Amino acid sequence: MQKQHLPWFLLGVVTIVPLLTWLASYNWRPSITIAGVFPLLGVLAWSIMATHYYFGWLKIKFPEYFHADRLYGSITMWLVLALLLLHPGLLAWQQFRVFGTLPPESFYATVADAMAPFIAMGVFALVLFLTYEALHRFRQNERIKSLWGWVSLSQVIAMTLIFIHGLAVGQTVLTGWMVGWWVLLGVLLLPAFYEIVRHDWLKQKEH
Repeated sequence: MQKQHLPWFLLGVVTIVPLLTWLASYNWRPSITIAGVFPLLGVLAWSIMATHYYFGWLKIKFPEYFHADRLYGSITMWLVLALLLLHPGLLAWQQFRVFGTLPPESFYATVADAMAPFIAMGVFALVLFLTYEALHRFRQNERIKSLWGWVSLSQVIAMTLIFIHGLAVGQTVLTGWMVGWWVLLGVLLLPAFYEIVRHDWLKQKEH
């Protein structure tokens, strides 16, 4: 496999594995309903974002072999944004249509009281992700550059919160061996988190 194909290969792996697991959980006759689909969208969003960190780590550690893939970055950025909005958006729409409630109360109503903190983690992480999406479009601004280390750290926090959120309330998709898969993806993120945040903090000091 040529190195320029690696990000696309990673994308295929992290999307096909949960998709096949989700289909198998419905005996290959999936429930195309909001309740059946929205958990999968969250898993896909986080998994695709994880590939950004894996590939980002490779670019930092082996710059002579790995370079930015603008097409991959552009396509997956918009894909992740769509998934991030659809995951809670579909649930919010269903709760409003059935019960007339709005977020965040409608989100908390879907779980037991003990699970409410994990819903809050998801909501807070979504705010951090969307803040990044807004700031990224002004990344060349000197003021934004001078704060980018903090922005980078906020995304590590968001990824970690969603990792925990998924383990706690994502049982629709994260069942059986998929829990191990999720944990594996999380463990592989640790060196990427360190290198990317370190790299961004060093860059920040230059401004």
